[in-house]
Amino acid sequence: MQLWAHGSTLNQLFGIGFGYIRSTDLFSTLLANTCIVGFLFVSVLMLYPAFKLDWEPRGMALRPRPGR
Repeated sequence: MQLWAHGSTLNQLFGIGFGYIRSTDLFSTLLANTCIVGFLFVSVLMLYPAFKLDWEPRGMALRPRPGR
């Protein structure tokens, strides 16, 4: 987190490149490597399929049930 906080403005927006920094948690690793723009891109990339599931039985089987 300190690497991101003390970086330049361009590094805070776009990062230093995917795979350069390794850490034990996903958030700080993703933030240092890809920063704000990359974090948003990876989040959309991972969550897009979940939002595109339809309301048919096959799609409902893949969704997490509320309350569990």
